[in-house]
Amino acid sequence: MHAIRNRRTRQLLASAALIGSAAAAPSALAGTFRTITIDGGYTDWTGVPVATTDPTGDGNPIDYGQVQIANDDSFIYLHVSYATPVNPNAGPSTFLAFDTDNNVGTGFNIYGLNVVGSEAGYQNDFPFDQRGGFNSGGINGAASISPYFATTTDQEYAIPRNATYANDNALVFGNTSFTLMLWTDSGVAADTTVGLPYTFATNSPTWILNGSGDWQNPGNWGGTVPNGVGSLATFGNAITSNQTVFTNTAVTVGTLSFDNPNTYVLTGAGSLTLQVASGSAQVDVLNGTQKVNLPLTIASNTTFNVAAGATLKISDPMTVNAGRVVTQTGAGTVTYESIVNVLTGGGLQMGSSSHMAALNIAASASGSLTVGGNKVVKTDSLFVAATGTLDLNDNDLIVGGATPKSAVEALVKNARNGGAWNQPGITSTSARTLATTGLGVLSGAEYNSAGGAGVFSGQSYAASDTLVKYTWNGDANLDGRVTFDDYVKIDTGFNTHLTGWLNGDFNYSGAVNFDDYVLIDIAFNQQNGTLGRAIDWISGDDRSGSGRTATGVSEVIAHLDQFGAAYGQAFLAAVPEPSAFALLGVPALAGIARRRRVK
Repeated sequence: MHAIRNRRTRQLLASAALIGSAAAAPSALAGTFRTITIDGGYTDWTGVPVATTDPTGDGNPIDYGQVQIANDDSFIYLHVSYATPVNPNAGPSTFLAFDTDNNVGTGFNIYGLNVVGSEAGYQNDFPFDQRGGFNSGGINGAASISPYFATTTDQEYAIPRNATYANDNALVFGNTSFTLMLWTDSGVAADTTVGLPYTFATNSPTWILNGSGDWQNPGNWGGTVPNGVGSLATFGNAITSNQTVFTNTAVTVGTLSFDNPNTYVLTGAGSLTLQVASGSAQVDVLNGTQKVNLPLTIASNTTFNVAAGATLKISDPMTVNAGRVVTQTGAGTVTYESIVNVLTGGGLQMGSSSHMAALNIAASASGSLTVGGNKVVKTDSLFVAATGTLDLNDNDLIVGGATPKSAVEALVKNARNGGAWNQPGITSTSARTLATTGLGVLSGAEYNSAGGAGVFSGQSYAASDTLVKYTWNGDANLDGRVTFDDYVKIDTGFNTHLTGWLNGDFNYSGAVNFDDYVLIDIAFNQQNGTLGRAIDWISGDDRSGSGRTATGVSEVIAHLDQFGAAYGQAFLAAVPEPSAFALLGVPALAGIARRRRVK
């Protein structure tokens, strides 16, 4: 410890006109959470913002240069550079003035400059109370300095955040911010800095390097390196072009947050796990296209929240652990570009189109596409366990040739379950709600034969691929509507004993029969707005000539004549409840009363 020099009267009452000039006060500096080793080496200051750059030549022998400030939970850290080599501890001394309440009207007013009202002062490493004047008592909490009592152009300080006033044991740094001023006691040649407002940073690790770098390098982060259950890793505005963050070891975080129009690519030989102790893990993408190119494990329930216009790419294999669920929120896009494994009892909700290398859904696990009718999942291979479920809702699916069409058809047939759509397999909640719709399955080659031109639901396909479309029952060629072209297909299939959706086997029974004609006739009449008249004819409520030649109704009459009462019974049994029409926005049909069934 070093006694304060007895220069107070001469120096502290000197005219401000004789003091070295200072630039305008900077705006408040957001804190940087960083643990600094006080060793006279300055590489751990890389990325910490400069709080001020003092004018050169305005002090002698101490002429301040730049000042950096950081903190962790235990210390305030300062890095002070000098314009010329000097021993700032030998005399004249460097003083630190901390305005801990950010009020120039309280505490000690250095040189009467009205820059700070200092409550706590440090001469070199020695602290003193300035609440009642230049030195009104002691402070428990000396600084550490390196180098100390040596000629240098740089010094770093560590000042304890738990320092207390000796008079009353009050905490010196009890507020969330302070204003710092550096000054010297060298009389008319004294240099001072402007007031440097600083707000304490919390341990919220943020990438601060404007460039590519190693996740494990502490110098790349403001805060500690994030790696642990529940940790937060923020990738914000540090970069000004696309950059890569790599790790060659395993990393675990609870939250990833991206907010930059440029792309961060997380990659390397390591891996990434999303896990929290309680609640849900989260990936937030507020801006830009951000890419996770590390093997990703979902170890807790996780939300992918992507803002409108932003994109999250999962480009390495992702495994959803048993019993865990991934949910997508926000209006942005999440795309999966590699293998996705959903383990036993897990779940994956997809809100965007994707092209995966493989999608594997284990026993009692599920994958689903959100309602919207504007999405397609393309996967080079597909596996759904016997008790697993893939719910397309009102969206589409392309499965690569590595998975046979017969396997896809079997999954759809099992889920359909006679039109109930309530069993495992490839299902559609939308079809369960609107019974005149379903999932049609064609090979790429079949789709080509029906007029396809190499693009299905906005995605390219191969002849060996399997195409699955949510559409009207009876839409044999998967063009999204029922037309006479589809009637040609079912008639040909019926007359030549063919099978498959393209040939009219819309219930996957293995044969084309009157049950398939029921499906196409109901859908065709609902599509044309003539279902009510068809029901009246089948039920016998109205066998008049009115409307019997209308498109759709005439087909129903012909098929009733062809197949008899069994067709009529099946037709009336398959007609959706009126409430289903109203729910799905078909008001013209909502008033249809339940008709008597053919006995």
